[in-house]
Amino acid sequence: MRSSSSFPAFAMLLIALFFLGEQALAEDFSDAKTLSRSPGLSLEFIQYAGFSGGVALVDGAPVPLVGAQSGIQFLPWLAVGGFFSMEVLSDTSACRVGLSVADRDGAAAIRSGTELILTPLPGRILHPYASLALGGVSLGYLVDADPTVEGYEAFESRRYFSATLAAGAELNLSRHLRLAGRAAWRLSDGDGFLGLDASDLSGFEASLGLRVLWRTVFD
Repeated sequence: MRSSSSFPAFAMLLIALFFLGEQALAEDFSDAKTLSRSPGLSLEFIQYAGFSGGVALVDGAPVPLVGAQSGIQFLPWLAVGGFFSMEVLSDTSACRVGLSVADRDGAAAIRSGTELILTPLPGRILHPYASLALGGVSLGYLVDADPTVEGYEAFESRRYFSATLAAGAELNLSRHLRLAGRAAWRLSDGDGFLGLDASDLSGFEASLGLRVLWRTVFD
């Protein structure tokens, strides 16, 4: 009985601390005095993240392409980061749209690695855009390992070398938002897995993407 009677008092104390904390956080914490607060002692850099969509030629056939990227803008004209993209190569049992580039259902080519982005004359509203991406491509297909469970449970794949060289133009929509259109050539390894060799996985692609840039400061 004694512990249960103390619970309302404890709850009231938590509520009071919550409102006191809200009042304190309403003030600008950037004005707080710290040991590291001295002129010139700060770390500042610009980050970016982007998404893109387009079309790629695989074995001479157009397939949908989606991608994402993120990294650091070291200079106004130089950025380094990582990328991820996926090319859908065949239909799945649940979605039939006529894709049959690979010889298995649920096939895809997933590329990832490091990218270098060059944007000469970045102060202009419309300026050149070029990138070099190095990494690998995971070529594989979805596997229904348990027929008693709906959907796919695994992705059977093989990993190959991949490189992409792209060029195009970038448009400064605002200080933090940029729209880029690019054409690229992919170079990939391959050994006939899923009926696709190196020449099938290499080829042309075109995409349109958005990049968001923001500044991060540690002081």
